[in-house]
Amino acid sequence: MVLELLFTLFFSYAALADEPYVGRPVGIEFEYAGGPGLEGNAGYTQLLEWVREEHEGEGVLNLQPWNQFSTRNTLQGSYRDPSGALWRVVPEQMTGWNYDGYEFITPPLRQERDFQLLDRLQTRIQRSGLYVPGQKSSTHFTFDMTHLAEWHDNLAAMNDVNVSKLVDTILYLENNWPQIYGVVQPRRYGNAVNSYAVPLATNQPDLLRALAAVPPEERTYRRIREIFLAHQDYEQELAGNNSVHSWKTRAANYAKFFGLGEFAERRLPVFEIRIADLTTSPAQTRQLASFFSDILQYGHTLEPGGKFRDPFRSKRFENRSLVLMDFEAMDRQISAQQPEEIERFRSALEAARKSAPPPVVVAPPPRPTACDKFFAKFSLFRRPPQSPH
Repeated sequence: MVLELLFTLFFSYAALADEPYVGRPVGIEFEYAGGPGLEGNAGYTQLLEWVREEHEGEGVLNLQPWNQFSTRNTLQGSYRDPSGALWRVVPEQMTGWNYDGYEFITPPLRQERDFQLLDRLQTRIQRSGLYVPGQKSSTHFTFDMTHLAEWHDNLAAMNDVNVSKLVDTILYLENNWPQIYGVVQPRRYGNAVNSYAVPLATNQPDLLRALAAVPPEERTYRRIREIFLAHQDYEQELAGNNSVHSWKTRAANYAKFFGLGEFAERRLPVFEIRIADLTTSPAQTRQLASFFSDILQYGHTLEPGGKFRDPFRSKRFENRSLVLMDFEAMDRQISAQQPEEIERFRSALEAARKSAPPPVVVAPPPRPTACDKFFAKFSLFRRPPQSPH
């Protein structure tokens, strides 16, 4: 019965793979190992060459040093397409602590045309055999969240913005991780949950209870950020005093939005969902993008002024570092869900999507004609590149 319900839930999103994407703008990161025939610097350039071919050979591809996290002699590739959007390939860990893999980072995908381009790229990647799933391969989805709170790059201007809908979204996610994991079914590292994507609900319950206790009208950016910062020392301890992993290696990364840990000086209006295994087909990527987008678009309506329900019974995970968590215990809790729990989750999210106003679909601009390209060569007629954000 549970398997039937999981099939029903994911089948509803499988159907969306054949429909135009109308979810939130999303940047996607794919982590690959190198396959046979991928040697030297080609790992950082071949994928971007395919992207450039999709833009008729226009735009500039760069290869430059990366050398982050005490690594040496590592490179990164980048390509800025004619619209100004930035595509990147950077080193990624695939075996042990070696940066022997490749992370392909898309710009924000905003409309169906963007996903059609990604469909073609993923098909080409799959057929080439040059980029393949590795031991640590995953796919991360980073969604724009400005539909739930206005955004200011200036922290002082942001402080008084009400972020109550974002708090409700966080509570919806953290309360429903067992159901979400049950749908997505990640298994890298042998478990549904792994040390690179641990739900905040497992060992930061006091933080989530504190968020829930703030009345909706008092949930300003400043106050919610202060609650996170009050728990930052404990988060740092859980992350083994690793400033890079602090707040980041969570099932959902809220650090970019609230300026936490390594993102204190580079805030962005996004939430990152990190739980999925590597999606190797366009259909898988679309399904998960639509599923996660629905959660982030409509979840707040299902958790208005909500409370934290402690779905993992977090007492057992207190003071456990993120790499020493009892992941098998989490697996048992995920697999022990009752059919009616999964059905309620499925039905409520689907009903929220159907009852919401139809999303605004932005018609893509027409592709430039030969005449357009001719005139674009003259600076008098050339348009400035669009911002990738």
